[in-house]
Amino acid sequence: MSEVADRQILVPFLDFQLGDFELTPIPPEYFLDFSYTRTVRNASNEFVITVYDQTALEMGFRIAQGMDDVSFSYGWFGGDGEIRSPTYNAIIMDYESDFEAGGATLSITGFTVGVKSQGKPREKAYRVDEDSDEGLKIHEIVEEVAEMEGWEIGHIEPTAPVYKKEGTETEEEVHKVFKQSNQTSVSFLRSLEEYAMTEENEEGGYRLWFEDHTSPPTINFAPPDYLEDPYEEYEFEWNSPEGNVRDFNPRFSGLIRAIATSNSNTEIKAVEETSNDMLKEEYDDDSNPDKQLSGFKDKDYSEYKNTLDVSSVSKDEAKGKEVANFFTSMSEAYEAELIVDGDPYLEAYNTITVIPYVWGEPHHTAGDYKIFEIEDTIGGGDFETTCTLMKNASREGERTKPGDDVVSHPTAADEPIMT
Repeated sequence: MSEVADRQILVPFLDFQLGDFELTPIPPEYFLDFSYTRTVRNASNEFVITVYDQTALEMGFRIAQGMDDVSFSYGWFGGDGEIRSPTYNAIIMDYESDFEAGGATLSITGFTVGVKSQGKPREKAYRVDEDSDEGLKIHEIVEEVAEMEGWEIGHIEPTAPVYKKEGTETEEEVHKVFKQSNQTSVSFLRSLEEYAMTEENEEGGYRLWFEDHTSPPTINFAPPDYLEDPYEEYEFEWNSPEGNVRDFNPRFSGLIRAIATSNSNTEIKAVEETSNDMLKEEYDDDSNPDKQLSGFKDKDYSEYKNTLDVSSVSKDEAKGKEVANFFTSMSEAYEAELIVDGDPYLEAYNTITVIPYVWGEPHHTAGDYKIFEIEDTIGGGDFETTCTLMKNASREGERTKPGDDVVSHPTAADEPIMT
């Protein structure tokens, strides 16, 4: 965000309230550091705050009285006003006091309000009526779980029905039953991602993510959409101190790139669960010409395969696992870490564009990334945001130069970028 770039005129602040005690926001009194980490696929996220001396005693007294409800927001103050995060409501899960000759410190760990449902294991079976002409859809399970947990529903992409075929020599379809067996709802929904495919063209890669600044949390369930406008475009020149990017570390290796940017052939070998026959299924670009997601490739890596190790499944389940693996490998090629001036508006699963320049040319790691984890840290008069990212390997909608419009499915004929 452009406002953060000129941080010389901005001062970080933290509004933190525990019971009836409110931490002085600017500057926080007797305050050491604060961090808040938001992660995709979690309904609840962790904060840690460390204070000392008078503030440590004041807050410790409230905790001893049984006060565990917390609210906080943070950001930058100065210039034309303030840049403030949403207000998060949380509860304390753990704390530690340390009394030394030089003073006292108190470290508090807690989670946002989604934790109240995240920790409850449940037993439930999800099925359709035997007379139904259509199989169970994963997005319907997500909506039913959300209603049971009291979550708000955000973006949920409709999914195709799920069946299972009995045996390897028959096409007879039967309804599949999904069982939540002593699992928390979040853990159960994560396990359904690999079964979810779009209604229109059976593309997978669905992800579960939450927005925990709402109360109750908001649940989302959809495949990645790289055609959406990125939240932010981060441009920076290698070996230059200018801009709001402090560090960019793409965790990129030759083998990972070979597999991730190849045809991403996926193979599964397993025992069919009812007939005990061996089955082998393959899913790749060549056998699915309507799903040409590989995009730009400067070498042929088709010899590489992602082999899935499973025990026993039906044919339809094998296909679902392959489709999920195929599309996940295309949309989540490799991990990267980006550290920028503190940005309280970033959200987990935002799309951002990162364009590092080397000698004036975009590096080959330039492109679109999804944010999988965000850690906001305030301390020592500074505020920075660390993002764990996943690279878009499909190249769909990718922007590799400033101001690029989104493009769909570039080909090997496109001019390569800096390698």
